[in-house]
Amino acid sequence: YSQQVVTPEVNALVLELLAALLRFQHRALQRDPLKAAMRRRLLCGLREVGKAVRTGRAKCVVLAPNVEEVLGEGGLDAALASIVAEAAARSIPVVMALSTRRLAKALNRPRCRMSAVAILDSDGAHSVLKSVLAEAERGRAMWRAVHGGMGERLAHGDKEGHVGGAGHRWRMSALKKLDRRRTERAEECGG
Repeated sequence: YSQQVVTPEVNALVLELLAALLRFQHRALQRDPLKAAMRRRLLCGLREVGKAVRTGRAKCVVLAPNVEEVLGEGGLDAALASIVAEAAARSIPVVMALSTRRLAKALNRPRCRMSAVAILDSDGAHSVLKSVLAEAERGRAMWRAVHGGMGERLAHGDKEGHVGGAGHRWRMSALKKLDRRRTERAEECGG
Protein backbone atom coordinates (compact mmCIF):
# COMPACT_ATOMS: atom_id res chain seq x y z
CA TYR A 1 0.00 0.00 0.00
CA SER A 2 2.99 2.28 0.43
CA GLN A 3 3.88 4.01 -2.82
CA GLN A 4 5.84 6.87 -1.33
CA VAL A 5 9.38 7.38 -0.14
CA VAL A 6 9.23 8.52 3.49
CA THR A 7 11.74 11.33 3.93
CA PRO A 8 12.89 13.05 7.14
CA GLU A 9 11.28 16.25 5.82
CA VAL A 10 7.81 14.71 5.53
CA ASN A 11 8.22 13.15 8.99
CA ALA A 12 9.14 16.53 10.51
CA LEU A 13 6.25 18.29 8.77
CA VAL A 14 3.73 15.64 9.86
CA LEU A 15 4.97 15.92 13.45
CA GLU A 16 4.52 19.70 13.27
CA LEU A 17 1.03 19.36 11.76
CA LEU A 18 -0.15 16.79 14.32
CA ALA A 19 1.26 18.83 17.22
CA ALA A 20 -0.56 21.96 16.03
CA LEU A 21 -3.88 20.18 15.45
CA LEU A 22 -3.64 18.37 18.78
CA ARG A 23 -2.92 21.66 20.54
CA PHE A 24 -5.95 23.30 18.88
CA GLN A 25 -8.15 20.31 19.77
CA HIS A 26 -7.07 20.37 23.45
CA ARG A 27 -7.63 24.12 23.65
CA ALA A 28 -11.15 23.75 22.25
CA LEU A 29 -11.82 20.90 24.68
CA GLN A 30 -10.88 23.10 27.63
CA ARG A 31 -13.07 25.98 26.43
CA ASP A 32 -16.23 24.04 25.60
CA PRO A 33 -16.18 20.23 25.81
CA LEU A 34 -19.49 19.75 23.96
CA LYS A 35 -18.46 21.85 20.98
CA ALA A 36 -15.03 20.26 20.90
CA ALA A 37 -16.55 16.77 20.81
CA MET A 38 -18.73 17.77 17.85
CA ARG A 39 -15.90 19.43 15.94
CA ARG A 40 -12.91 17.15 16.28
CA ARG A 41 -9.79 17.81 14.25
CA LEU A 42 -8.18 14.35 14.37
CA LEU A 43 -9.36 10.75 14.45
CA CYS A 44 -7.09 7.85 15.36
CA GLY A 45 -7.22 4.15 14.57
CA LEU A 46 -8.09 2.13 11.50
CA ARG A 47 -11.81 1.80 12.22
CA GLU A 48 -12.37 5.52 12.88
CA VAL A 49 -10.19 6.56 9.94
CA GLY A 50 -12.07 4.15 7.68
CA LYS A 51 -15.41 5.66 8.74
CA ALA A 52 -14.12 9.20 8.19
CA VAL A 53 -12.86 8.33 4.71
CA ARG A 54 -16.09 6.52 3.74
CA THR A 55 -18.24 9.47 4.86
CA GLY A 56 -15.93 12.00 3.18
CA ARG A 57 -15.16 13.88 6.41
CA ALA A 58 -11.40 13.29 6.21
CA LYS A 59 -9.33 15.99 4.52
CA CYS A 60 -6.12 13.94 4.67
CA VAL A 61 -5.04 10.52 5.95
CA VAL A 62 -1.66 9.79 7.54
CA LEU A 63 -0.59 6.14 7.50
CA ALA A 64 2.45 4.54 9.10
CA PRO A 65 4.47 2.63 6.50
CA ASN A 66 5.65 -0.08 8.92
CA VAL A 67 2.31 -1.69 9.77
CA GLU A 68 2.67 -5.43 10.43
CA GLU A 69 1.48 -7.73 7.68
CA VAL A 70 -1.62 -9.63 8.83
CA LEU A 71 -3.16 -11.71 6.08
CA GLY A 72 -6.61 -13.18 6.07
CA GLU A 73 -10.10 -11.77 6.16
CA GLY A 74 -10.38 -8.56 8.14
CA GLY A 75 -6.61 -8.31 8.62
CA LEU A 76 -4.62 -5.11 8.74
CA ASP A 77 -3.65 -5.43 5.09
CA ALA A 78 -7.28 -5.58 4.01
CA ALA A 79 -8.22 -2.62 6.24
CA LEU A 80 -5.35 -0.50 4.95
CA ALA A 81 -6.05 -1.44 1.35
CA SER A 82 -9.71 -0.46 1.72
CA ILE A 83 -8.77 2.88 3.33
CA VAL A 84 -6.28 3.66 0.56
CA ALA A 85 -8.73 2.62 -2.19
CA GLU A 86 -11.63 4.58 -0.71
CA ALA A 87 -9.41 7.65 -0.20
CA ALA A 88 -8.25 7.45 -3.82
CA ALA A 89 -11.87 7.17 -5.00
CA ARG A 90 -12.81 10.27 -3.01
CA SER A 91 -9.62 12.24 -3.87
CA ILE A 92 -8.49 12.32 -0.24
CA PRO A 93 -4.70 12.55 -0.03
CA VAL A 94 -2.87 9.74 1.76
CA VAL A 95 0.50 10.52 3.33
CA MET A 96 2.95 7.86 4.52
CA ALA A 97 4.93 9.17 7.47
CA LEU A 98 6.55 8.28 10.78
CA SER A 99 6.21 4.78 12.22
CA THR A 100 3.49 3.20 14.31
CA ARG A 101 5.35 4.10 17.52
CA ARG A 102 6.25 7.65 16.48
CA LEU A 103 2.70 8.31 15.27
CA ALA A 104 1.31 7.24 18.65
CA LYS A 105 3.91 9.31 20.49
CA ALA A 106 3.03 12.38 18.40
CA LEU A 107 -0.58 11.98 19.56
CA ASN A 108 0.40 11.66 23.24
CA ARG A 109 -0.23 7.91 23.36
CA PRO A 110 3.32 6.61 23.82
CA ARG A 111 2.43 3.15 25.13
CA CYS A 112 0.51 2.00 22.09
CA ARG A 113 0.97 1.82 18.34
CA MET A 114 -0.99 3.93 15.90
CA SER A 115 -1.38 2.90 12.26
CA ALA A 116 -3.61 5.64 10.89
CA VAL A 117 -4.76 9.19 11.60
CA ALA A 118 -7.46 11.13 9.75
CA ILE A 119 -7.26 14.91 9.66
CA LEU A 120 -10.79 16.29 9.66
CA ASP A 121 -10.18 20.01 10.14
CA SER A 122 -6.92 21.81 9.45
CA ASP A 123 -8.00 25.36 10.35
CA GLY A 124 -4.99 27.24 11.66
CA ALA A 125 -2.54 24.79 10.09
CA HIS A 126 -3.36 25.06 6.37
CA SER A 127 0.16 26.12 5.42
CA VAL A 128 1.71 23.16 7.23
CA LEU A 129 -0.81 20.78 5.62
CA LYS A 130 0.04 22.17 2.17
CA SER A 131 3.74 21.63 2.90
CA VAL A 132 3.04 18.06 4.04
CA LEU A 133 1.08 17.32 0.86
CA ALA A 134 3.79 18.86 -1.35
CA GLU A 135 6.53 16.86 0.37
CA ALA A 136 4.46 13.67 0.14
CA GLU A 137 4.00 14.27 -3.59
CA ARG A 138 7.79 14.58 -3.94
CA GLY A 139 8.11 11.26 -2.11
CA ARG A 140 5.60 9.63 -4.48
CA ALA A 141 7.53 11.01 -7.48
CA MET A 142 10.75 9.52 -6.07
CA TRP A 143 8.99 6.18 -5.56
CA ARG A 144 7.66 6.21 -9.14
CA ALA A 145 11.13 7.04 -10.45
CA VAL A 146 12.56 3.98 -8.70
CA HIS A 147 9.68 1.49 -9.06
CA GLY A 148 7.56 2.86 -11.90
CA GLY A 149 8.98 0.95 -14.84
CA MET A 150 9.27 -2.45 -13.18
CA GLY A 151 5.54 -2.84 -12.56
CA GLU A 152 4.66 -2.02 -16.16
CA ARG A 153 7.31 -4.38 -17.55
CA LEU A 154 6.07 -7.23 -15.37
CA ALA A 155 2.43 -6.58 -16.24
CA HIS A 156 2.71 -5.99 -19.99
CA GLY A 157 6.02 -7.42 -21.20
CA ASP A 158 7.87 -6.22 -24.27
CA LYS A 159 6.90 -6.45 -27.96
CA GLU A 160 7.47 -10.22 -28.09
CA GLY A 161 5.25 -10.77 -25.06
CA HIS A 162 7.99 -11.44 -22.54
CA VAL A 163 9.87 -9.31 -20.09
CA GLY A 164 13.47 -8.70 -21.08
CA GLY A 165 16.46 -7.95 -18.96
CA ALA A 166 18.94 -9.98 -16.97
CA GLY A 167 16.95 -9.76 -13.75
CA HIS A 168 13.68 -11.06 -15.19
CA ARG A 169 14.03 -14.64 -13.86
CA TRP A 170 15.05 -13.34 -10.45
CA ARG A 171 12.06 -10.92 -10.28
CA MET A 172 9.62 -13.60 -11.35
CA SER A 173 10.98 -16.15 -8.87
CA ALA A 174 10.87 -13.53 -6.10
CA LEU A 175 7.23 -12.78 -6.97
CA LYS A 176 6.39 -16.50 -6.97
CA LYS A 177 8.07 -16.96 -3.57
CA LEU A 178 6.14 -13.98 -2.19
CA ASP A 179 2.84 -15.42 -3.49
CA ARG A 180 3.72 -18.83 -2.00
CA ARG A 181 4.49 -17.30 1.42
CA ARG A 182 1.26 -15.32 1.42
CA THR A 183 -0.72 -18.43 0.53
CA GLU A 184 0.99 -20.42 3.29
CA ARG A 185 0.31 -17.69 5.85
CA ALA A 186 -3.31 -17.43 4.78
CA GLU A 187 -3.70 -21.20 5.17
CA GLU A 188 -2.08 -21.08 8.62
CA CYS A 189 -4.56 -18.39 9.65
CA GLY A 190 -7.43 -20.60 8.54
CA GLY A 191 -8.17 -18.74 5.29
